[in-house]
Amino acid sequence: MADPQGILTLFGRDVLNMPLKKREIFINRAFEYWRKCGFPYPSLSAEEIKSEYYKVKNVNIDNVLDGNVIKSSTIGLRLANYFHPQMWHLTAHNHKKSPADHFYDDETLLKLLRKAFKFWPNRRCWNSQCLRSLLRIYSGGRVANFRPTAAKVIINLFSNTGDTILDFCSGFGGRLLGALALNRHYVGIDPSTHQVDGLNKMYQRLKPVAAGTSEIHNDCAEDLMPHLDSESIDLIFTSPPYYNVER
Repeated sequence: MADPQGILTLFGRDVLNMPLKKREIFINRAFEYWRKCGFPYPSLSAEEIKSEYYKVKNVNIDNVLDGNVIKSSTIGLRLANYFHPQMWHLTAHNHKKSPADHFYDDETLLKLLRKAFKFWPNRRCWNSQCLRSLLRIYSGGRVANFRPTAAKVIINLFSNTGDTILDFCSGFGGRLLGALALNRHYVGIDPSTHQVDGLNKMYQRLKPVAAGTSEIHNDCAEDLMPHLDSESIDLIFTSPPYYNVER
């Protein structure tokens, strides 16, 4: 959406230096802007999607694996998360409201817009990235995705070129992305229609450049897996939700 008021280009220090009355005017303008825009979901262009994929594909596994320890890396998370905007509507552990819940609450959104310019004096404090960060912090975090680079390392270690990988709880696509960066066939199962929709969208967008292939089933693993030929799967690799047990 167009930004004639320059809301998205204001640095926090610009707002801090405004007279109080002018600052209030701009806070209200920022509120009106985001109310018209709706939730600030991340966006990626076609070129950015391709670029983010190649970052995962080109990761040197030796640089990620340190003995028996997989180093933490955020490479690929931006891409995997992009296809699952529903993540912003899910609550973090021990919290009752999601980032989206807080965004659509007028009082909370105004409060966060008032915090933004103090929180980030040297950043464009009301742009989509800063607003998402504030919403995530205020919500106690956001549901996490499996690290695509970790998935790539594990799949590479325990399978061979051309093998079929079964993921019976596909989730938000971190493992799918890791598999697509290798020459593997990924079979995903998930009961959530939102997850399956996101997974299929990711594969269709990456299909022209992906090293791997995929098929996604919108089903319950306990119902579908008994019907799979046991010899058709080379590796089972998943990460189901552990709810209150997970750390």
